[in-house]
Amino acid sequence: MAETTKKTIVSPQTGDKYTHIHHKSGLEILVCEMEGYSTTEAMFGTKYGSINTQFKTAADKDYCTVPEGIAHFLEHKLFENEDCDVFDLYAKTGANANAFTSFDKTCYFFSCSDNFKASLEILLSFVQSPYFTPESVAKEQGIIGQEIRMCDDDPGWRASTSPAPLRALRKLQTICCTAATARSTTSTTWYWQLPESARWTRCWRLPTGC
Repeated sequence: MAETTKKTIVSPQTGDKYTHIHHKSGLEILVCEMEGYSTTEAMFGTKYGSINTQFKTAADKDYCTVPEGIAHFLEHKLFENEDCDVFDLYAKTGANANAFTSFDKTCYFFSCSDNFKASLEILLSFVQSPYFTPESVAKEQGIIGQEIRMCDDDPGWRASTSPAPLRALRKLQTICCTAATARSTTSTTWYWQLPESARWTRCWRLPTGC
């Protein structure tokens, strides 16, 4: 069985540092204490984004293919639970919460100046305990549809996602990802140091002494 390890990563350029914890379960935990800050931030992320439409576990024989947009849809849905909206829970702790979906990851995060532990418990709870009903799924489909139509009304978005610029963007992404992967053994950018086997990453920025 793998053991939990911990090490401190220091940037040779700026002197900034963070603690990198590799839990025996495979979870990566990054903790960065920063002097002079009164707020605390936490992020819970997974390497599952808009480009990830095929996947399988070690026990699966074939890949499972899901429709495009599933990652963004799940990002929205996880903010709901059986009793209330998760934002209502954050309102009680005074935390400011949000989430985002990119091409290759989905992340949930919050910031607060007090009640950090209670806010963290909310984050860890709703992200790992999805709640779905036919009614809530149908409602979310309408919300996602509104977001798509809103983007269609943006000339800049339509120009950037037309066939020619989109092909150029995908080519650029491939180049960037390849270059970043090649730098992973020496890079001080912690994102590219994460192993592909890690499903979730927790990243906490704490005021010194928190």
